[in-house]
Amino acid sequence: MDKRLVLPGGILWIAGLVMSIVGMNLHTDTGRLVAIIGNIVFLVGLGIFGAAWLMARKSKDSEKQED
Repeated sequence: MDKRLVLPGGILWIAGLVMSIVGMNLHTDTGRLVAIIGNIVFLVGLGIFGAAWLMARKSKDSEKQED
């Protein structure tokens, strides 16, 4: 996998998960905002990680076809 995409994707994924959990435990409007931002960051990180995985899989499949 491309480490340039996996590292930021993983960091965003974990940070978004933490923010979402913290936001759900705060029972104020700020907590709701933190939870929403955490969910968005989580999904962006998951998307980046998934794109890196898909690119690695496509390159592996193309190497198989060349053999």
